[in-house]
Amino acid sequence: MLHEALYSAIVCLAVFLGYRFARYRLSSELFLAQQVKPLLNRLKRISGASEPAEICGHEIQGLDAFLQQLAFQHDLLKDVVQTISEGILILQNGAILFVNQAVMKMLNIPGGLEQWHGRPFLEFCRHLTVQNGLAAWQNYKEKQVVVLELQTAVLEVEICGIANDSLVLLLWRDITPISNAEAHGRELVANVAHQLRTPITVIRGYAETLLDNESCDAAALKRFLEVILRNSKRLSRFIEDILTIAMLDSKGLTQKEEMSLDELLKSVLEMAGEEARAKGVRIQVQNELKHDLLLSASSLLEQAVFNVLHNAVKYTKPDSMVRVVVTAFNERVILRISDQGPGIPKEMQRLVFERFFRMSDGPASQIPGSGLGLAIAKEVIVAHGGSIYVESEGNGRGSTFVMELPLSMSE
Repeated sequence: MLHEALYSAIVCLAVFLGYRFARYRLSSELFLAQQVKPLLNRLKRISGASEPAEICGHEIQGLDAFLQQLAFQHDLLKDVVQTISEGILILQNGAILFVNQAVMKMLNIPGGLEQWHGRPFLEFCRHLTVQNGLAAWQNYKEKQVVVLELQTAVLEVEICGIANDSLVLLLWRDITPISNAEAHGRELVANVAHQLRTPITVIRGYAETLLDNESCDAAALKRFLEVILRNSKRLSRFIEDILTIAMLDSKGLTQKEEMSLDELLKSVLEMAGEEARAKGVRIQVQNELKHDLLLSASSLLEQAVFNVLHNAVKYTKPDSMVRVVVTAFNERVILRISDQGPGIPKEMQRLVFERFFRMSDGPASQIPGSGLGLAIAKEVIVAHGGSIYVESEGNGRGSTFVMELPLSMSE
C-alpha cells in the first residue's frame, strides 16, 4: 500500500510538473531542463526513504514552493522584457521563439508573440539589411550590427548568438534621435561654411584689388572699403548668431530682470535705424499703451525683437515703410511688426522660424542673410513664456510678425 501511495504521489507530481511547466513555459526549454534535473534526483531519494509518504508530502510542498518561485521569476522577466524600450527577438532554427512588443512597435507589425511564435523570421521581417546581417552571423558566428533605415525611423539591430549559439538574439534599438542629431550637425557645418564663404570671398577679393592697384582714385578706394566694411559686418552678425544659438542650446537664457518696454523699443529702434535710413525705409511706431510697462526679460530679448525688426527692414522695398504697433491684452504685450516686402506663402509660413531656412524662389531669395535671425527670435521669445507667429497673404502683400510677451509679475 505504501509503494502504491508513493507511485500515486509520483504520478500526481509528474502531472503537476507538466501543468506548471505548460503554464509557465519560458522561451528556452534548456533552462527548464536544467531545473528539472535536481527535481528528479529528489524523487529518487523519496523512493529509497524509509518513510516515503511523510517525506513525499514534504518534498511536494518544497517542489511547489520552488515552482511558484520559478513562475514568479518568469513573470517578472516577462514584464521587464515587455517594458523596456529596446526590442528583443530570439530565433531558433530560423523561426521566432520570442519577440517583445517593442519590436512590433518599431516595425509597425500587429499581433504578439502568440501570433508569431514558431513562424519563419522571413515572414516577420523582409528587410534585406537585416537578412544580410543574419546571414553574416550564420556564416562567421560573430556579432553583427546593421542599421535599418525606415521611412519614419532609423533602427540599429545587433545580431549575436546565445545558449552556445543554438539561439540567435536580435537586439533592436531606435537611434532616430541620434541619427537626426548627426544629420543636423552635418547640415549645420555645411550651412556655416556656405554662409562664411561669400563675405570672406568678397573681403579677400576687394582687399587684393586694393593691394594690386595702389594708384586707384579716392572714389574707388572709398567704394572698395565700404564693400569690405559691409561684408565684415555681415560676417560679424553671422558669428554672433552662431554664438547665440550655441548658448541657447547649451545654457539656455541668462538671468531675467525687469525691463522697461519703452527702453526696449528705444534700443531696438536705434539698432535698426542705421540700416533703415541707408535703405530709405521709415519705421513708424504706433504705441497704444497709456503708460510704460515692465517685462521680465533677459538680455537676449532685445536681440530677438531686433532680429524681427531687422528682418522687416531687410525685406521691405526701398523708400517704403515698416510699422510697429504696440498693444496689451490679458497681461501680455503684443508687438506687431509689418513690412512691405514680397510676403510669405502659406506653405512656407511654418518654416520661416527654422534654422537656416531661406525661401528659394522669388526676389526674397536673393537677399543676403544667415537664416538664423527668426530662429533665434522664436527660441528666445518662447523661452520667455511668449509666442511668435507670422501673418501674410504672399504675392507681394508684405508680412506681419506678431510677438506676444508676458508682463512682469510685479506689474
